[in-house]
Amino acid sequence: MAQGLTNAEIAGALCITVGTVKTHLTNIKAELATCNRVEIAAWAWRNGLAHDET
Repeated sequence: MAQGLTNAEIAGALCITVGTVKTHLTNIKAELATCNRVEIAAWAWRNGLAHDET
């Protein structure tokens, strides 16, 4: 997600459903007290959990 993938792309990469991706993102937002996926991605980058795929 931090690389800008859509829910469908994440689901395909992980072999899970889009609904499961949405559920996980909702849970992550609650756990991190963030409002959206941009804030989740920023948190991941700040904490060294994301990296550039290029």
